[in-house]
Amino acid sequence: MHARPSPDPSWRGLAIGFIAFASSSSVMPRPLSRMVSCRLPNAGTAPLQAQLIQYNLKQIGIDAEIKLLPRAQQFTNAGNPQTATFDMTVERWGADYADPYDFVNVLLDGSQVTQPQHNNYAYFNVAKYNKEMTAASLLQGPKRGVAYAALDGNMMRTNPPWAPLVNSNDRIFLSARVGCVTINEISSTGPLLNVLCLK
Repeated sequence: MHARPSPDPSWRGLAIGFIAFASSSSVMPRPLSRMVSCRLPNAGTAPLQAQLIQYNLKQIGIDAEIKLLPRAQQFTNAGNPQTATFDMTVERWGADYADPYDFVNVLLDGSQVTQPQHNNYAYFNVAKYNKEMTAASLLQGPKRGVAYAALDGNMMRTNPPWAPLVNSNDRIFLSARVGCVTINEISSTGPLLNVLCLK
């Protein structure tokens, strides 16, 4: 779930879900309120998740106004600075390829927050981290992984842009007769069916 300031002037896995908080963003910081607006999809388990979020926030004295939207409308509105009128939005992200850039830079690079239809729904824009994201993206091999791990740890300890909810871990059960198994790790769609064989 992402949270973001209202627009008025006053790796571990290959699929994640998260909540980001408006107070973590430097785009339009504002004081915490006793009322937050929360956007979720109107299908699947999201309406039940909305009830849990609303209940849990109530326990710490925060009222949540829940608005359930068709999924396409939810992320279209969230990615446009002109229509992103929420404090929190529940999101999921599946990597296009297995590299930390596809999580960290794509989802948190602050240079994109003024562009329509970006993926930084947290509107996270901290110059220090923007610079570190760019530097990490230029590295190769083990140094790249070490730099992204340090960046992730520092952001989550000092200025968390979101609260992770889900880290997918899928299991595939096959009989002993099945061989030639090649897993598509990037899209988390399971084994490539066109290369399976029987032993």
